[in-house]
Amino acid sequence: MFDPFGMYEGAFVMTDRGTGTIWAHLTGEGLAGPLLGRTLDQVPVVTTTARAWMDAHPDSSAPDRAVMAPPMDLSPKLGATTLETISRLDERLEAHTLVLGVMAGGRVRAYAMHEGLRLHQDTLGDVPVALIASDGGYPLAYDRRLAENVLELRVEAGHVVDQFGTSWSGEGLALIGRDRSTRLTFIPSHLSDWFAWSAYHPDTDIRFPT
Repeated sequence: MFDPFGMYEGAFVMTDRGTGTIWAHLTGEGLAGPLLGRTLDQVPVVTTTARAWMDAHPDSSAPDRAVMAPPMDLSPKLGATTLETISRLDERLEAHTLVLGVMAGGRVRAYAMHEGLRLHQDTLGDVPVALIASDGGYPLAYDRRLAENVLELRVEAGHVVDQFGTSWSGEGLALIGRDRSTRLTFIPSHLSDWFAWSAYHPDTDIRFPT
């Protein structure tokens, strides 16, 4: 179990109840405490609309709001208090630009987001990368290598398909085609405000997907 602890480099950090270690939610790194230097595994977190999610997962359930902890506003805002926690403010982009931060092949990259982005292909280090989003949502990054092939993807009739005719969801799952039910390897990636991502990753470069 985790509890909010405070702010570091413009983003909230949390502490676990078992060891008292302080963790950065943006990177999963242990910042202080018994597990200093350890890193939590990242799992894909899909950002999409309720309708799109229920269309893809009609059997989904949700926690009972009556037993949940009171909501907390943990969204970063670049006010005076937040600025005090940032060691370096990178002005290459406007502070609240929404980016998808991706780490692969020993490289770090921020992709500036815009509504309606379904697909973007790239190479990061030596890793062929695909940013894939569900309809109405934001993308996550996946490795385009599958078996002996590097997938070349395109948007066709509103669907993301590869050169073999397989259709892929925004969760990296093959829906229709020869590789049905295969899942692409998730590449650590998540949405962030630029000021927080760049503070944690000062060596990041930037791309502007079309």
